[in-house]
Amino acid sequence: MPTNQHWVKYFGKSYAQLWNELLYLIIDWEGQELGCHRSDLEAHTLCYKYTEDEVTQEWEEQEDQLAHLEEMNEFEDSSWLYTCLGSFNFTGHEVFTTFNFLEELNYRPQSVLDFHSVIGLHSLMLAKLYPELTINYFHPIQRTYEFARDCLFPEFNVKINVFTDLKQLDQYDLVCSYEVFERDPNPTELLDGCLSTIHDYFSTSNCWTRPARTHFEMYTIGKETFPKNKVTRAYNDYVGRNFKRIARGWNSRPLMYMRKS
Repeated sequence: MPTNQHWVKYFGKSYAQLWNELLYLIIDWEGQELGCHRSDLEAHTLCYKYTEDEVTQEWEEQEDQLAHLEEMNEFEDSSWLYTCLGSFNFTGHEVFTTFNFLEELNYRPQSVLDFHSVIGLHSLMLAKLYPELTINYFHPIQRTYEFARDCLFPEFNVKINVFTDLKQLDQYDLVCSYEVFERDPNPTELLDGCLSTIHDYFSTSNCWTRPARTHFEMYTIGKETFPKNKVTRAYNDYVGRNFKRIARGWNSRPLMYMRKS
């Protein structure tokens, strides 16, 4: 697990300092660009809203979760920016783990894609870890990619290409994708799109079984449907058709795959 020494080495500040800076960056951007002025308390609360027991229970009681999600239009709501920051507490270390794993293999990618990076926090980390590269960020939702493109990346002065259309993507030595596919009950098409961009290595993690708003009870992988407690194996098998797993995800570490020759 990364320590504050890791964060200070690459960002010049502790994780807590960075996290608070990001929080106020979102607050200020919402106020300036959207005219939405939140209190510190409200902003902090929104970071963890989607994993609160009452919110999760309300979500799981919906007979048609997908229709409810579309009706609420949640991913277009700027409050989703805070949820992404809250999730960063659980996924940021996975970027460090991936970097260290590849460094131990004496492998340094020449091209990197952050697939469905939402507000770009993993892209930001990758830009700090690989300063010689221009990192590639892909996310199709307007509100979130606007924040990443127009606020986050300029604020930290990092070299990042922004892509908002899957058809724009090429192939990349390293592709990272964290907590993406469990937010779609039928993620196969999106997963296929992701896998087609990988030249060498794939770093991924998903929390299929964790109770949270925008996680589902049933998922379809390929042509089969699975309850959430069985979808992990189906997902791994699907990826494993063309990729060899070289590091097992455990203790919140990401799965690492290498394309089969």
